Amino acid sequence: MKIKTGFLISFFVLLSIVLVPGYTFAQLEKPTYHVGDYWDYKISASMPSADTPLLFTGTAHLEIMEKTKLIVDINNYDVWKVISRFELNSDSYNMTLTEYTTAYWRISDGATVKAITDEEISSIFGSEVSHTETTHRIIQPDLAFPVDVGDSWERHEQNKVEDEKGADIEMIDTYYECVDATDVTTEAGSYPCYVITSMEDGAVSDTYDMRYHSNNVGNIVKTISYEDGMQTMIMTLESYSYSGVKEDGGTPGFEFIPLILSVIGILFITQRKRNIS
Repeated sequence: MKIKTGFLISFFVLLSIVLVPGYTFAQLEKPTYHVGDYWDYKISASMPSADTPLLFTGTAHLEIMEKTKLIVDINNYDVWKVISRFELNSDSYNMTLTEYTTAYWRISDGATVKAITDEEISSIFGSEVSHTETTHRIIQPDLAFPVDVGDSWERHEQNKVEDEKGADIEMIDTYYECVDATDVTTEAGSYPCYVITSMEDGAVSDTYDMRYHSNNVGNIVKTISYEDGMQTMIMTLESYSYSGVKEDGGTPGFEFIPLILSVIGILFITQRKRNIS
């Protein structure tokens, strides 16, 4: 019996795609969280300086604590209570930052409703502490699930930010695009990921974040941040437990990352002021 050559070629090409390790047809889907899910990350970051660049290393931990209800501006939300903590150290300036955040993610779509942050910066010059509460007036999830390569979307936030100096309203416009799907390897393992870029309105084209999301871990596997074309931070997954599946079989919180970068910026400004004085 004769079989057409074109058919055979098409069949073997299809078979090779199906059998390639790490290849997945699945779109990036909305995570299904459970109490006790957590993610641990390793961070390396830098900020430019006229003298010596500020170099930081550290760790971050994100954990789902409980389901609860939250009332904000007379509205009642079913939310996940999520804690995050991270520590950054700079040996070059003998500085340490510790930060603890309690966030409330709307269960229906993962959008952040409110976040409460306490941070401390310590160095040979002493220590500084701050407390900030951010209430989201326009509540939108960062990701538009399901996500596939080529998708793009935008988010327009209005947040009430309260700290020791008083209250203010901030407006943030962010633009997202899913640019690729690829396998990513970290200390936690190798995972098929969707690559999503994000850029805030007003930022130059070479200032953006690139985040690698995986269905397998229900969160980010790796993040790389760029400012004026220079890499300023890389954060990689070290270990996790997602819906009872641990990493030894191996294989959100978006504002978690800009928060780290903003604090690094504060450290940089603080150190510059001290050098000038």
